[in-house]
Amino acid sequence: MTVRVPGFDSFRELFDSDPYFSRVIAAARTGENSEFLLVDGFLFRGNQLCIPDCSLRLQIIKESHGEGHVGRDRTLQLVKGSYFWPTIQKEVEKYVARCWICQLSKGKATNAGLYMPLPIPTQPWTDLSMDFVLGLPRTQRGVDSIYVIVDRFSKMAHFVPCKKTTDAVKVAQLFFREVYRLHGLPTSIVFDRDTRFLSHFWRSLWKMVNTRLDFSSAYHPQTDGQTEVVNRALGDLLRCLQTFHQKSVLFPSSDILTWINRYSPSRDCLVSLDLSNNNLIGSVPSTIGGLINLEELDLSNNKLGGPIPIGISDSSMLRNMKLSNNSLSGSIPIEIEKLL
Repeated sequence: MTVRVPGFDSFRELFDSDPYFSRVIAAARTGENSEFLLVDGFLFRGNQLCIPDCSLRLQIIKESHGEGHVGRDRTLQLVKGSYFWPTIQKEVEKYVARCWICQLSKGKATNAGLYMPLPIPTQPWTDLSMDFVLGLPRTQRGVDSIYVIVDRFSKMAHFVPCKKTTDAVKVAQLFFREVYRLHGLPTSIVFDRDTRFLSHFWRSLWKMVNTRLDFSSAYHPQTDGQTEVVNRALGDLLRCLQTFHQKSVLFPSSDILTWINRYSPSRDCLVSLDLSNNNLIGSVPSTIGGLINLEELDLSNNKLGGPIPIGISDSSMLRNMKLSNNSLSGSIPIEIEKLL
């Protein structure tokens, strides 16, 4: 009994015109190629039926992939289990990648692209990151959000109270008032894809001053993980101001206003987190670059190390400060690189 499959009889004549199988079938007829076997005009490679260059190849891939719309590797395994042609892997990959049903129905299980780590900064306040903390209780001044600016080198941060409705123009004014006047212009800024940061005004402004804008990947806050950590620490501090509802910031508006004013030399910029030691740099962030924080208790004592010893000149003290600052500035990029 002979089994006849519709469509398979038509391609037996195509072997002689196929660029690859024409040589293979000629060698199989003379017995020179033992890898291939010719049976009733059909060419086999082991248990695989050889398919010449014709539309039947696409039909085989389509039916094999359509059984369950499996991935590239499993579709290739199904096709190669019964068929063979030289470009089978390339054609299967091309078909699966263009399957519109898979594109609509399946999520992304792999990364969108290669990881691109942020460049390591070399000095304070040249490479910054920005973000907003939203959803806070409204104060008497109408403030309900905090604009966070972090120096990626020293980890020093500025916290500027603002409103949720603050637009790109107002954000720029806050930056130049609270950061630029103290530290100058940065060379690069990292932030998420907030509409304020994507606006034409914001892009044009920083293009004029030659500052590079680095946007994080969509739905991937880990890109700017440093600012996210600072935001979490800020949230913890705010929660400590109230007693009963520890999972949410629910305290009278007067309390947050008092807290903002208490820790703000400019009555707008929070600097309380900069007074604590950072484990990465091994120092207080705001001391990087020669800045020294003086608090009320330090007025009666020398912040540089207690009372000034007798016989130590001012020039010697300044020399020691410079050596200490150079040591910190040199070690910070090394510590950051260890984390990458």
